[in-house]
Amino acid sequence: METLHLLAGFVLATAAFALGTLPATGPPARRTALGGVAAVRNAGPALAATGIAFAGQPAVLGALAGALLSGLTAALPIAALLSRRRSGTGNPQGGI
Repeated sequence: METLHLLAGFVLATAAFALGTLPATGPPARRTALGGVAAVRNAGPALAATGIAFAGQPAVLGALAGALLSGLTAALPIAALLSRRRSGTGNPQGGI
């Protein structure tokens, strides 16, 4: 059961990344950033609401945290892959 929960978090985060990236406008760096933010943007309120609603059940909060971490493991490789596809390897501001 826990495996399905983590897999669901992974799949939903991947879908959220795609839904955040595809309609975004601007350069690829901006689209990638918006996709990454879309996958985890409501983590804080979800954890707070779960902590309040299920105060006596720490397993529920742990399950939600696990799903959010699973989603983060989906978003990071996607962002890394998309960042490699950008043109140019240097910093546009001329820094290090």
